[in-house]
Amino acid sequence: MWRTLFRPELLLLVAVLQALAPYVLWAFGLGVANAQQDIRLNYLPVVIWTLGYAAFVLGTMTSGNALAKPAYELKHTQTRVRYITAGVIVLVLVQLVGLTRVYGTLPLFSYVRQDGKLDITKAVKLQEDSAVGQVGMLHLTLFCLNALVLIQFIINLETGRKAWLLLVLAMAVMLLGNLSNGKRQGLFRALVFFCCGLSIYSNALIESIGRALPIPRNRLVAAGATLFLIAGFVGLTGYIAFARNQGKFQRDTLTEIVAYQEFPLINFEHQCEEVGFGPYRFDLLYSFQRLIPFKWIEATGIARMKHPLHPIPSSPAGLYEDIQWSTGLWGVLGFSFLLGAALQWLYSQALRHVVCLLIYSQCAFALLVAHSFNEFLIVTYDPAPFVCFGILVWILCRPHRTPLSAGTRVPSTLGGGLSWR
Repeated sequence: MWRTLFRPELLLLVAVLQALAPYVLWAFGLGVANAQQDIRLNYLPVVIWTLGYAAFVLGTMTSGNALAKPAYELKHTQTRVRYITAGVIVLVLVQLVGLTRVYGTLPLFSYVRQDGKLDITKAVKLQEDSAVGQVGMLHLTLFCLNALVLIQFIINLETGRKAWLLLVLAMAVMLLGNLSNGKRQGLFRALVFFCCGLSIYSNALIESIGRALPIPRNRLVAAGATLFLIAGFVGLTGYIAFARNQGKFQRDTLTEIVAYQEFPLINFEHQCEEVGFGPYRFDLLYSFQRLIPFKWIEATGIARMKHPLHPIPSSPAGLYEDIQWSTGLWGVLGFSFLLGAALQWLYSQALRHVVCLLIYSQCAFALLVAHSFNEFLIVTYDPAPFVCFGILVWILCRPHRTPLSAGTRVPSTLGGGLSWR
C-alpha cells in the first residue's frame, strides 16, 4: 500500500486538487483572499491543469512498475556512510556560521526572541545581497544530509541494528539548518523525502521506522507517535509564520495553509487573463531560465522577455507558470508528458538503483507542491541535487567490488519479521 501511495500520478493528483480547490472555497464565499473582487475569474487554469495532468498520466504509461523488493544492499557501506555523514554535519554547521555574516545572526534566533531586529522581509533582502550560491550551497548540503540519513535508515533495516545516535544528531542539524532562516519548506521536504524513500524501499513505512529507530514496535505506539509528529508539523506551520514576521500579523495554521493554496491560483488566473492559453511570446529558453542560478539570470539575457505581472508578487503561479507564458498550452502538454515519463522511470528503477531511489524521493516533494512551484526547473532544488546524489553514490560504492545497483539478492524479510510482500 505505502509504495502505491507514492506513485507519481497520485502525488501530482494531490497537487492538482490543491491547485483547483480554492475555486470551491470561493464559490461558497470562503478562503483567505476574496479573489472575486481582485480579478475576474476565467477558469482557464482548470483546463490547463486538467489537460496537463492527463498528459502526465500518459507519460507515466511509458515505463513499468517497481520491483517487489530491492535488488541492492547498502550495509557494506555503513562505515563510509557514518564518516561522510559526520563530515556533512560539520559542513552544515560551518555554513550556518558563515550565514551569520549575511544576516548578522541566524534569523531563527531573532524570530524566537521576537526582538524586532529581523523579519522575513529583511532576511530575504539580505539573502539577495549575499554572495552567489552561498544560500544555495547550504540547501544542497542539507539535501545530501537527507540522502545520507535515508541510507542509514536502510542500513539499519538491513542489519537489524538501531544505530540511532548519528541519525538523531543528523536530524537535529537538519532541523536547525532548514529552520535557520524561518522557511518551513526544507523541513517538509525532508519529511516527504524520508517517507517516500522508506515507503518505496520497504512498502511498510510505520513498521520500518519502528525497526530502524529505538522506539517501541507496538503498532498503537507507532501510530500515536506518527500522529504526534504530524500535529507538531502542522502546529509549527502557524508558529513560524507568526515568529518570522515578528508578530506583525497573525494567522492560525489553517488560514496559513489555505493562503498557500489560493495565492498561486490567483496569480495563474491573472496570467491567463493576460495571455489566454499562451504564449505571450514563444521563447523556449525562457521556460528553462531558472536552471541558471537566480542572481545570474538577468546577466545572461534569457529573461529579457516581459515577466507576467502577478497580483501577489511574493507568490509563484504553479508548475506551468513559465512554460505556459513562453510556450503556451502545447508546451504545457509536452512538458507534462516528458515529466511523467521521467518520473515513472525513476519510480520503476528505485529498487534497482539506489541513486534512482534518492532522486525520486527528492522529486516527490516537487510533485506535491507543484500547485505552487515548478521545482523541476529550479537548479538548486532538483537538477543540482540529482548530480550530488550521483556523486555521493559513486563515492560510497567505488571502494567495493559490488556496486550499489548490482543485482545482489537480499532476504525476503527484514530482521526476521518485516516481509517485503
